[in-house]
Amino acid sequence: MIISKVELDKTRFGRRRLLAGVGAALTTAAGAAWFPERASATCPLPGCFGYDMCPSCFKTQCTAAGCYAGYFGCPSGVQCWRRCVSHNLYTCCDWGLNGFYGSCTMTSDRCICRGLQGSC
Repeated sequence: MIISKVELDKTRFGRRRLLAGVGAALTTAAGAAWFPERASATCPLPGCFGYDMCPSCFKTQCTAAGCYAGYFGCPSGVQCWRRCVSHNLYTCCDWGLNGFYGSCTMTSDRCICRGLQGSC
């Protein structure tokens, strides 16, 4: 039996639609794997705590305009600390950013950037 292209396009789960769906799913998974911090919400990522994630980071450095470094009361007594999460070692750093309001932790003028340091 020969099936024409027109008949395949009308089929609910035709080969083209299946391959398009699989391709979209794989692309989304690859993007989340390569850019996990971008795929995450603004709530503190695992290993970090206290403040929401900064709007723009390069690893542990806040790159948003107006960011400033400082010690903001963390138990470590310094701006940055390290945590092991699922065999990955992360460094989290607190930053000040005037006018920033954390919608997750409900704090203002403070945020966190996180960078992967390696395995643990």
